[in-house]
Amino acid sequence: MRTNDIQCSPGQHELDENIRLLAHMESTHSPMVSCYLSLRAGRDNARDYLLSQKQQIAARLSGFEQQEFEQAYDSILNNLETSQYDCKALAYFSRSFKGGHFFRVLQLDILLKNSVTVSAAPNILPLMLLRHEYGQYLQASVSEGAIEICELGLGTSTMRGMANLISTSSEESRLATARHMLERTMRSRPQLDVILVGEQSFIHGVYNNLPRLLRRRVIQLIPRQPGDTDFKILKVGKLTHKRHREYLSGNQLNEAIKSGHVLEQLTTGVSGSLRALNSYAAGRLYVTADDLDLNAMCIDAQKDSVLDVIRLAIQQAVPIHFVSSNRIMHQAEGIACLVADKAVMHRSGFRPAANSLDMVA
Repeated sequence: MRTNDIQCSPGQHELDENIRLLAHMESTHSPMVSCYLSLRAGRDNARDYLLSQKQQIAARLSGFEQQEFEQAYDSILNNLETSQYDCKALAYFSRSFKGGHFFRVLQLDILLKNSVTVSAAPNILPLMLLRHEYGQYLQASVSEGAIEICELGLGTSTMRGMANLISTSSEESRLATARHMLERTMRSRPQLDVILVGEQSFIHGVYNNLPRLLRRRVIQLIPRQPGDTDFKILKVGKLTHKRHREYLSGNQLNEAIKSGHVLEQLTTGVSGSLRALNSYAAGRLYVTADDLDLNAMCIDAQKDSVLDVIRLAIQQAVPIHFVSSNRIMHQAEGIACLVADKAVMHRSGFRPAANSLDMVA
């Protein structure tokens, strides 16, 4: 593959497309440099970080690998020096010519930590975590004067609905107008959760008058207090949405663990998950971000890693669920795989390792 590409700030769909592209790239002997770079402190600070990391990583490599690494790394440094970016962070993926030249830059409107990884394939774990951290949802800000409904995700905000409530003559009519606008917007975006923000009694009135099926999609009502800033509300909403999704996925995993007939289909850890995926027997993959090691500068191509599991799951279109850390997931290296069903397991010849149930006993 030969490509040279600069991507503007991606929405969730574009980010998913980039993740799939990177996950399907073949591993080669030529090192792939994956660099996540914050621009919060300015370009000079980012360049200084890159130069310091280059020396540390180059010292761990030798011969062909070192030469290929330096060529790929210099492409990143050159791009940072010669390009102008109006974003909060950059994600670079660079490989030299002998490994099949590849160079891609993603501009991100999200704050992230600096990191550089050298591996046989792109390190997409930070992108997966960003996607999880900034999931899409609807936030309806309701007051006696107006209702504004925005779709939030990946550092962006898109207005999806708005109605003026001042002209209505009574609280009952204001509630009806706000409910109608929210209901119409929710039906137009049926896959998104909803958070209601505003004066406590008013948002409860809007919520209680929604149809029952739509009420199920409202995951939190946030009363706005005097002095609350929009930034604080957004921060609370983002965290609430993240924890809600982790809670649902965690419940799904816990139910699987508690079901005696499913226990034999759960395999844990990197090696167990890879065995299920390599047998095309994986049904769902569970990951906990707290137990992942994102600080490794060099990922050993000779050693299986969480990155290998994630890449293979994406290649096979296996659903990936993030869950909160717990004893099982911590002991399982932050990753566990649920086999699709017994029939698939039998046809594939997959058998969980004898000790794979120790985590869930």
